Formats: sequence, structure tokens, C-alpha cells
Amino acid sequence: AVLRAHLTDAPEPPRRIKPGIPGALEEAVLRCLEKDPSARPQSANELLAILENPAVLSGAFTLEGRTRSLGMPSLAPRRAWKLGAGLFLALVTLVAAFTVWSGRGGTGSPVAVRSAIPTIAVLPLLSISSDSSGDYLAFGLTDEIINALTRIGGVRVTSRSAAQEAQRASLSLAQLAESLGVTHALEGTIQRQGADVHVAVRLVNTADGLAAWSEVFDGTTDEVFDMQRYIAGAVADAVRKDLGPRIDSALGGTYQPRPDAHDAYLRAHYELSRRGDGDLTSAITQLRRAVSIDSQYAVAWAELAQALTILPLYGEGDPGALQAEAQRAAQRALTIDSTLAAAHAASGNLLNAQWRWREGMTALRRAVALDPSYAPARQWLGENQLLNGDFVAAEQSLAQAARLDSTLAVTRAVHGIVLALLKRPADADRLLSAAVASTPSVAALHVMRGTALLYANRVNEAVSVLEVARVLEPGSPLVLGTLGYAYARAGNREMAARIERQLSGRSSRVGVAGALAKLKLGAGDTAAALDLFERALRERDPFFASEPLRSPIYAPLHRSERFARVVQAAGLDARRVTAPGCC
Repeated sequence: AVLRAHLTDAPEPPRRIKPGIPGALEEAVLRCLEKDPSARPQSANELLAILENPAVLSGAFTLEGRTRSLGMPSLAPRRAWKLGAGLFLALVTLVAAFTVWSGRGGTGSPVAVRSAIPTIAVLPLLSISSDSSGDYLAFGLTDEIINALTRIGGVRVTSRSAAQEAQRASLSLAQLAESLGVTHALEGTIQRQGADVHVAVRLVNTADGLAAWSEVFDGTTDEVFDMQRYIAGAVADAVRKDLGPRIDSALGGTYQPRPDAHDAYLRAHYELSRRGDGDLTSAITQLRRAVSIDSQYAVAWAELAQALTILPLYGEGDPGALQAEAQRAAQRALTIDSTLAAAHAASGNLLNAQWRWREGMTALRRAVALDPSYAPARQWLGENQLLNGDFVAAEQSLAQAARLDSTLAVTRAVHGIVLALLKRPADADRLLSAAVASTPSVAALHVMRGTALLYANRVNEAVSVLEVARVLEPGSPLVLGTLGYAYARAGNREMAARIERQLSGRSSRVGVAGALAKLKLGAGDTAAALDLFERALRERDPFFASEPLRSPIYAPLHRSERFARVVQAAGLDARRVTAPGCC
């Protein structure tokens, strides 16, 4: 019966099952299911041509007759792509589009949520490349469009974090409008094959589901900067007709880097978002390449300073040499553009790493004032407040950073640490578990989760979590010091001693002194711990720029005048850090 039905019965139209799906998607599905082979798409290129319409992929109603064209040509002549697995990719894309729509709640009829100022959700572009080669472009292009729209002004742009969560939840347009209060949503796909880039984007009005603007670009990686600038300008123009001069001013004055430098920057920006020492090393390599190609590229200089500052926290490199290079990079960025928030944030985080906390806070507050939507500035401001013992202010800064951009797992993890210190263990565990789940290959995230468990006196659970971190980075002082402390607290002196010997055998590595001090505290040897802290001071151990000393782990030292002198020598607020009653 099934075979007979397959041969003779017409399939039920998808919109009878799910009325809200687009007509373009239904038509594409039914063509692929035609009984007569000659009525189906005859090649992968034909099916890909159907799927070029962003309505099929992302879910609005038909664009025919409803799309406003700006009358501007694409950046390069449209051309057919030769894909080795074209038909397979097309079918996967078609199934994915149907799956997204069939999983969305509601009837598909958008509900108007209007704002006096147009508000846009820029949904992360989807990479539909046959491999991961387009991931960095999708990530970077999304960020750059958001940044460009923010510069234009006259429109509001939701945070990347909010847009990403909405996309993950597969919200309908009605739900998107209701939950984010947006009037428009920008969505699209990107496909990279070698140097060729194919981008399809569409701006949807959430009040009626119709496209306010759409465009398909065929170009190369050398033209990505032009694409992102054109898309931002076209979107702003589509939602407000009076923004022409503002668009020209905001985008016309934007520095245009050399294409190969911009490609290197986008690769590094993506690696920085993933974090982890391997990714950071790769990011630094790409950023050094970007600024060597284009010495006037201020944003690349700023992110180079950021990456160089962060790397020692993962136990890699010579902190002194890396900070010196970071100082030159941050200063270069500020010389080129003194109004660049990323440059002030890079300088502020570097000052934190140099234990110049007050100057760091000033620079980071300046970055926030220049660009309130720049999440890293708020994160590093929160870390400054955390390390100086101001948990309430730190929680506020980190919560704001997470709202702006939840793609950085480390932001959520540090926020979780603060919540643990504020005695909110359930909230802390939720954030830390989510951070680990999103980026399970980064050992530092497991360390932070294990640390929060130690704060809650859940020592055996902490050991299990920290052992995962050791598998990921078996020689990391950060991992070994925390795990050794946990074993000592659990009464497993044999394992603690074994880890102590492992650390002592690598005494020249950055971070070992602080790690050994923590281990000794777990064993109850406060005198040895203080000796090691003083050694860490002499070695300028990055430990003091990453470890909250106002915590249950260091509570046994809070009454020690010697410890107070150590804290003060590291530039921290000794009065607040060592105040009684924190734990």
C-alpha cells in the first residue's frame, strides 16, 4: 500500500500540515516530490537556484512583487557554482529549511510590535559551505553588520546574544517580534568555496512577514568588506528613508582595510570568540599578519593587544614579552583612532594584567562610554571588580556583558564564579554548566566550574570536573593547582603529592608558583603557601590577574598581615579583598 501510494498518490501539501511555512518552500518541496522525473529540478544548479531565494531558507512569505530593490548592482556578476556534492547539499538545505519551519511555534502569522524607532535583530548568518571554511566569515560578517548599523544610528540593533538565542529557539516572526520588540529581522546564508563567496540576505518586516529588502551577492573574499558595508547601508535605508546622509557619513568615513588583512582579521576574530590557548595562538598569528599587511588597521591592532594580554592566563608564553608587544599594539590602535572602544578596552585589560587596576578601570569605563554595546569592555571591567572584591558591581558588569554577547563562554563562566561567591549556587551552576556545554574543549571553563563546586564544598564533584580539565590540558598549572587543591581538600594526600611533584618539575613555567600556593592551602600549609605567593609576586605571576583572592579557598589567609601585603603588592584593594565575613 505504501509503495502504491508512492507511485500514484499526490503528496499532501506541506502547508496543510503546517500552515505558516512559506509558499516558496512548499513549492520547492512539491517539485522535488513530483511523480514525473521531468517535472523535478533537473540538476543541482537548478535546485540551488530555487534555494537562492532567502525565503526558502529562512522563512518568510513569497518575495515576488513585495521586495524593494535599491537599484544597486551586486558586487560581482552572478555565476553558477560548481559544487562536487551540489545535489546532496541542495537536498540537505531544503530539508533543513523545512525542519526549521515545521519546528516553529505559532501559526506563522506575524503580530505587529511597533516601535517609534525601527529595531532590527541581526540573526547570525548561517554557513552552508560543504565544510567549516565559511564559519569564520559567517561569524565575522554578522558582527561587522551589527557594528556598522550601530555606527549609523537612527535604528536600534538588538544584541548578538539576543538574536542568537532567538535563532536557536527557532522563533516564529510573531514570537521574535514579541520577545525582542523588533520591527525587522535580518537573516541569511553564506557559502564559501575557495576564494568565492555567495551571500544571500533578507530583511523581513515582523509586522506582516514580507521582505523589506533582499539581495544575493556573488563575489570573492576580497569583497567581503564591501558586502558588509553595503548590506548595513541598504538595511538602514530600507527601514528609514531619512537616513541617507547619516549612512553616507557613518559608512563613507569607515576605514577600509586591505582585503587580505581584513580576511586575516575575520579569521582571528572568530578564533578569539572560541578562546582556548590553541585558538588564541592562531588568532595572534592571523592578527600579526593583518597588521603587517595593513599597518593602519586600528581594530586589528586592538584585537592583537587583547589576544596577547589574554594568552598568559592560559599558561602560555612569556608574560613580560607578550605584555610589551600588547602595549605597543594598543598604543598603535589608539594613535590611529583615539575613539575606538576596542582599543581603550584592550588598554584597560592590559593594565589589569599589569596590576594597574585603577588605570585599567578608567580605560575600561572610557571604552564603555564610547560604545556601550561593546561586550568585552564590560567583561573586563567586571573582572577588575571581581578581583578587587566588589562582587555586586562585578555581577552587574558581567550580566550586561552576557546580555550583549553570550557567544563568549568565558563571559558566562566568570559571571558564574561571581554568582557562586554571592552565594547563588543554583544560578552559578546553570551558567557554568552552559559555558562548558557550549565549548567543552576549553580546560579553563572546567576549572571555573570545578572552582565554583569547591566554593560550595562539593569537593568530590569538583575533583571529577577538574579531572576532565586535566585530560584536556595535562600540563597546565591552572588545572593542576586547582586539582591538587581539590585532592588535598578531599583527603587524598597521595594524589595531591603526585600533582605537587609534577608542578615542581616544571618550576620555570608561567603560573607554577601560584598553582603550588593554592595546592599548599588545600593541604593546610599556610606558611608554605605564603612563601609561594611571595615568589609569585617576584615572578609577576598572571595568577593575581585571574584568581579571586576574596573567596573560600583563600579565607584561611584573610587575617594574615603577610597575605595583606601580598595582595597590596599586586595592586589589589587589600582592605576589601581581606575583609572578614566574605566566605
